[in-house]
Amino acid sequence: MSVENKRSHESDDCPHCKRPLEIAAIDLTLLGRNVALFVCPNCGLARAENRDEARRKLRQRISALERMLWELKYWVQRS
Repeated sequence: MSVENKRSHESDDCPHCKRPLEIAAIDLTLLGRNVALFVCPNCGLARAENRDEARRKLRQRISALERMLWELKYWVQRS
């Protein structure tokens, strides 16, 4: 599976109309269980994301970027 295919699966775009989701609300708690509510301005689809999900997505994006940089370094060294 290519990096682009993985990224489209984890995208911040609406799965129906492909428009970017907007942050509608953020619930900040004292215990650190923060939740963000994302809404599509076009079709009204809403989804919530907690801090653990956001961190996991960030780690996945960082590791995908790291793999791409290693591949680029490999191809530059070969040429």
